[in-house]
Amino acid sequence: SGCMQQAAAAAAAASSSRQQAAAAAAAAAAEQQQLQNSLAAIRQSLVEAQYELTDRFSLYLCGRQPTHQLGVVAGAALHFLLPDRGDDRSPEKAASATKEGRVRLATLPDRVFQELCRDLYDELDRRDNNRIVQQRCRQATSAFGVLELFFLPLSPHYSSTRNQGRQKLGRLSGREFGAILSDSLEEAARRCGLQPSEMLRQKKAATANPANP
Repeated sequence: SGCMQQAAAAAAAASSSRQQAAAAAAAAAAEQQQLQNSLAAIRQSLVEAQYELTDRFSLYLCGRQPTHQLGVVAGAALHFLLPDRGDDRSPEKAASATKEGRVRLATLPDRVFQELCRDLYDELDRRDNNRIVQQRCRQATSAFGVLELFFLPLSPHYSSTRNQGRQKLGRLSGREFGAILSDSLEEAARRCGLQPSEMLRQKKAATANPANP
């Protein structure tokens, strides 16, 4: 009887030990999975930060932005989303000017092209802010209109030539501004090693490319 009790106690202890080991292993696996998920989220955030500028262009032009997640496409193609050129039914003269503009963009040194993209990003911010101000003006009687910016403010850190170029962006119509954004987005993708045939394109969304001032 004593031997049986000892055997039962030993079996119970072994079972408890196995359960504890299994629980510890499960906890370790869950902790490891949580760590992997956190690292994946950090990697995703870093990638999104890297493409913040071009994502903003895509959102304006296409109504959405790339997910930057591996799936149907791979490589640099998953980081860029461009509007379908078929949506641009501009007259032949305008199309020729657009083609000429793309050629000029391709010849810009990297530093100058990066500065242009930053200026376009700032101009997009200005137009979006003005759009919000205009919406609030329609909803309220207060003088929100005084908050509108008609041009990008001068920066003491930029040359006079660059400041003039930034202010000229404010004179572009919504269509003209969308065209230079699209061309710059395509040029950015090209400089990342993508050929035109590899670039993902999407029909312009109905809400994309609003007619900002």
